[in-house]
Amino acid sequence: APADDFPALLRGALPDACRSVRVTAEGTSDAGMLLSHVRRTEDGEKIVFLANMGREEFSGTLAVFGPWAEVLAARAETGEIAPVPWTAEEGGRPAAAIRTRLGPGKAVLYVLR
Repeated sequence: APADDFPALLRGALPDACRSVRVTAEGTSDAGMLLSHVRRTEDGEKIVFLANMGREEFSGTLAVFGPWAEVLAARAETGEIAPVPWTAEEGGRPAAAIRTRLGPGKAVLYVLR
């Protein structure tokens, strides 16, 4: 069915420059069950909300394009806000690559500065 290949169709239709985030699943994780929402603040920060809508744990990498100096994570369960490890992604565009793991029904909010 055409909807089964929607992510591939979207990747083909949009140039990389139009994308502000990319999620790559690892192993048997299903990125199709990951809800994401991105906002840019007036002062240039980016806020990325990720929620695992699936019944299995999600494990993968979130790449947020831009020249970031700091990445913070806010955990919904605890309210804790803390820096998280990340690496600068190579490949022509500056980006923060963040390894993320979310249990079923869990969410995280990333703030990139």
